Amino acid sequence: MQMKERPNRLVGQWSLGRRMCGDFELEGDHITVYKTRFGERALFGVGRFQDGALHLKLSALDDLEAEAAFAVGQQVPKAQAAILYTTDEKSGGCVAAGSKELKGEAVVADMSGGKRVVALKEGAFEGCNFITKITLPTGLTSIGARAFFGCKSLKSVALPRGLRLIPEYAFFGCNALEELTLPEGVTEIGSHAFEFCRSLRRIYLPASVKRIRGGAFWGCDRLDEVAISDLAAWCAVKFEGADAGPLFCGAELFVGGERTRFAEIPAGVFEIGSYAFAGSKLERVSIPQSVKRIAPSAFENCRALTHIQFGGTAGEWLALEKKSFADGTADFTVICADGKIKKGGTLQKKPNTKKPPF
Repeated sequence: MQMKERPNRLVGQWSLGRRMCGDFELEGDHITVYKTRFGERALFGVGRFQDGALHLKLSALDDLEAEAAFAVGQQVPKAQAAILYTTDEKSGGCVAAGSKELKGEAVVADMSGGKRVVALKEGAFEGCNFITKITLPTGLTSIGARAFFGCKSLKSVALPRGLRLIPEYAFFGCNALEELTLPEGVTEIGSHAFEFCRSLRRIYLPASVKRIRGGAFWGCDRLDEVAISDLAAWCAVKFEGADAGPLFCGAELFVGGERTRFAEIPAGVFEIGSYAFAGSKLERVSIPQSVKRIAPSAFENCRALTHIQFGGTAGEWLALEKKSFADGTADFTVICADGKIKKGGTLQKKPNTKKPPF
């Protein structure tokens, strides 16, 4: 395995010629080799680095001695297609990264001896242009910035449930990625995380998401399905700019698996955040009386929006804090409990249909 410098602790895979033989663990000069082609038995020996490559010298017992001797002095070839695992001192688990020559499906797997992969290194697969699929272990809890930056052939990746953050530039320029599901538990999407994912058509965002940083979905021109599970949680997301909102290019909103052009904001919601529905194809919105503030640009460029149904009176609607909340929309009508208000117009009160008492 090719290395620029020698680490004190290292876990990874080793091979003879083009044949992958097993996993190894290096600590100081001591090598432990697991699951070798010599059987499930662990072999022990010493290792050294020369010209950036790891050399293994194994010792073996009994009938394994002849075959093990074949490994003596053999150099592990330069890693043309390898995943490197290093030990994380804080957790005791492993951190993974891949070489740029990886092709097809890349599998990040837990190591032998109970060591679990807990993180992907910053820039772990950056520039791996030939990867089409990445399989990650269930114990993974952290992805470094730029983890999949520029993986232009990447079509499929399943993210494990332990993730809390999609970091900045994580999937920047993944032009072949068409669909992605973020697991429940993710609370933040970093800046430019999905920028220029030009083939991305569908993304599922869990109710746990609280913040989406600027540029997260910039250049996602083909994104036409944004799936969420909870409208109340969606209204509370902090979007840092229009290009942080996945709907802003005209995507369809899916709630609970169903496409909706009539969004019914649940009772109890106090505020609809900036850019929450900006650019969407919503045609109608129901806003409960509990809402006291509609943040700027919440419905910006919703060109299909024709009706807003408000649960309170016209006076309460007019008292709402809602400056510049619907710039760029078509003319819409607000239907209140006691009448209708045309966009920029006057109240059209409901006729009094009550009969006189005599």
